[in-house]
Amino acid sequence: MWVAKSESRNFQFEAYGTTKAKALDALKQGFIRHAIVYDCDPDWADDMDLNNVYKIEANRAYRDCERLDTHLNPKGE
Repeated sequence: MWVAKSESRNFQFEAYGTTKAKALDALKQGFIRHAIVYDCDPDWADDMDLNNVYKIEANRAYRDCERLDTHLNPKGE
């Protein structure tokens, strides 16, 4: 599963997909739906950051887009 995230001044957007491309496409489709609901200019999302895309696994904890169990424990072991 892939996650694509982006933030505007007022909203955080998230989309999920089975591939990176599908997650990005879902995010872009979300921007379009948002623009319709909020009557935004058609190009309002042109400057949105589309670089926060990462792969996730079910039943895992993440912090800052990175799996927590990939880190050493607090004692450094």
